[in-house]
Amino acid sequence: MPESIVTFIRERTLSYGKVKLVLKHNKYYVESSHPETLQILLKDKVIRDARVHSAPTDNSIKAATFTTSKAPTKGNLVIPGT
Repeated sequence: MPESIVTFIRERTLSYGKVKLVLKHNKYYVESSHPETLQILLKDKVIRDARVHSAPTDNSIKAATFTTSKAPTKGNLVIPGT
């Protein structure tokens, strides 16, 4: 097989499976565990402009253990301890 065909196939399949399009909360997101592939995608103006910047999340044990929201209620149902 000619080397040009081998090179062509390698170049076209190099990034296969490294990126996935995921639907979350009625929005599409691009996900990848390959940072270098994401950097290549971010060089594209359309992708870069559509990037979602999220606020940092609190991953502390306090945030994972305690909640500040009120317990749910339904009619006259009383839940002990609320």
